[in-house]
Formats: sequence, structure tokens, C-alpha cells
Amino acid sequence: MSGPEWSPAESISSGMGTSDPPTLRQALSYYQQATTLDPTFALAWARVATAAALLYTNSVPTPAQAEVARSAAERARTLAPNSPDTYIALGIYADFVLYNAKEALTAYETGLRINPANPQLLSRLASAQETAGRWTDALATISRAEALDPRSESSVVRLGGTLLYLRQYPKAKEALDRSVALSPTNLSPLETRAMLDLARGDLAAAHAVIAGAPKSMNQDALIAYFAEYWDLYWALTDAQQARLLQLTPASFDDDRSAWGIVLAETYWLRGDTVHARVYADSARIALEQQLKATPQDAQRHIVLGLALAYLGRSADAIREGEHGVALAPISRDAQTGPYNQHQLVRIYLLLGQNDKALDNLEPLLRIPYYLSPGWLRIDPTFAPLKGNPRFERLANATS
Repeated sequence: MSGPEWSPAESISSGMGTSDPPTLRQALSYYQQATTLDPTFALAWARVATAAALLYTNSVPTPAQAEVARSAAERARTLAPNSPDTYIALGIYADFVLYNAKEALTAYETGLRINPANPQLLSRLASAQETAGRWTDALATISRAEALDPRSESSVVRLGGTLLYLRQYPKAKEALDRSVALSPTNLSPLETRAMLDLARGDLAAAHAVIAGAPKSMNQDALIAYFAEYWDLYWALTDAQQARLLQLTPASFDDDRSAWGIVLAETYWLRGDTVHARVYADSARIALEQQLKATPQDAQRHIVLGLALAYLGRSADAIREGEHGVALAPISRDAQTGPYNQHQLVRIYLLLGQNDKALDNLEPLLRIPYYLSPGWLRIDPTFAPLKGNPRFERLANATS
């Protein structure tokens, strides 16, 4: 499944800190208590909206959760129409619940007209600019946010993530090293820093980054996070993969779709196709149920396609994968659209349709995205393409 949104859980610059589902759920409870104690507390309403919207996108989405986000954002707007937190809440609701990137961009721009030097709004605007494909503007915007608040881990990790997508690796390393130092127990900066080493084709260095996490961190949570977000199950050590296969849905916020697909792809990687298909079917059942409530969820359609590909249901897998990409293509979402197309590449590879996989892979190396020649060389996902001249040209190009 997709990744923490510095780009698709976010260490968002809204005072939220980390945004894994358990943390978001706890934060939401506290903010809701605050609004109960003081119904005129506008900041608390804005934070309820933000937490609920992020929980909607980072856990199993429900109409009830969407309504919590909507009503809280509207309450914040009524109580504090000039507050930057209000516009952050409105933008995040538009982006992650309504899937309306233009409305989100408008919210952040409106907020910045009132609060032109607010680093949190600038960070959110940078994300919206990336979605619109305005990467030069986004880099300038997030650089300004980071300069205004250089100790904001969320701004620094977003800067590092943007530079990673732009393949400006030395600058990305400087920003991501700082983001990890600022928040050493936050999994999003840690994973993004490891992704930089993967982009440079250095799996051993990525292992070292993961091993450098504070020993006080819950190791099962770390393993589940890396395996789920950005699909980095393959970048875990053999021992970590073995532990991953022992985890229950509880380690994935009781989301059986995330748990099922992670175990399916890990078993497949390790050559156990029987167990891979068992867990792929668990993911399929959960995803089909979830999509009844959120039929426009592009990534759930794509992950359903991935599960069906593991099950060998070629036509169904391609239909779901292509439908997901059509719901959120690169032309409409330059931030998460490449990830969606990347997953379609994985579906085609599982089904042995290598030419179609390459047709969709080649453009991803020409636009801002984390895939790189170095990544292609070490990611076992692409092993079926080894020796193919088209692939070898991609994998051996200058990074």
C-alpha cells in the first residue's frame, strides 16, 4: 500500500506528530474530549477534522469517519475563519476524504493570503503543488517552510521527500538525516531515509538505517510499517521478514486487507506460493468489502488487483488495476499517480505480461518519483525483467 503522505500516513505539519492509525485514533479522542469541554475551542475542532481525515486515509475508511472530518472542519471555519489551522483542516479534508486536489489547493492558498508566513500552511501547499505536477513551485514552497521553521520535522521530511522524488540525492540526504535526528522515533522520516539508500541502489545502507532505529521502538510496529507503507517488505532483513510472517492483523490496525496483502507478497518473495495465495485471498475478501463503502478509492482497487494477480485471476486483476489507475492517473495526481502506476507494473509482472509492465515502468523513470536505476537493480519485484534489453537500459542508466 502507499506510503506516508509527505507525499500517500503523514507526519503532517499540523501539530499532529506521527500519523500511524493508533496515534491518530488516540489524538482524535483527546481532541474530541477538548471540544466536549469547550465547544468554542476552534483549534481543537480543526485538529479533530485533521485527525479524522488522516485516519480516513490511513486506516479502513468509513462514511462515519468522513462525516466527523467534514463537520469538524466546518465547525472550525465557523469559529475561526482566519485561523491557519482551519485552512489546514479544510484542505486535508478535501484532499484525503473528497479526493479533490483542486479544492485542497484553494484552501491552502486562501489560508496563506491571510497568514502568508505560516510554515504549516506552506508545507501543505507544497504537497498540493506536487499533486498538481508543479514540482519546481513545490520545492520552493517547502524550502521556504523549512527556512521559517527549521526544527519542524514534518517540514524537513517533506523537503527530503520532495528532493528524493526529484532525484536530488545529496540534498535529500542532508534533509532526511536532519528529519531523523529531529524525530528519531517517528517511522515516516526513518522509512523515507531508508528509501533514499534504496534509490541509490544500496540495500545494505538501507538495512543500516533500519537497524539504527532506537531500541526502545516497538520492533513489530517498525516491521509492519515498512512492510505496508511503500511496500518495503523486500527491504527488511531475512529475520525481520520471518517475524513479519508471524504478525497478526492487530499489527496493521486490524485492517485485514493490509495484513493479507503484506503477508501474501512476503510469502511470494520467499517462494511459498501456497501461503501467498491464502493471504492474497484474505486481502481480496477484505478489499471487496471495503470498496462497497468507498468505491472511488483508487488505491484499494489497485491493491485488489494485486491480490487477484497473486491468485492468478488475470483478467480480474488487470481490470481492477487499470480501473484504479484511471481513477487517479498521473495526469490528475502527480504525487500519488506514479505510485498507482507502479502497482499496475507489479500486477503485469505477476501475470507474466512483461512488455505491458515495461510500457508502464519506463515513464516512471522520466518523472518525479522515487524509482531510479539503482532501485530497479536491487528490488526483487523486477527480477522477471532481468536480461530484457529494455529493462537493462533503464536499470543501467546514470542515476
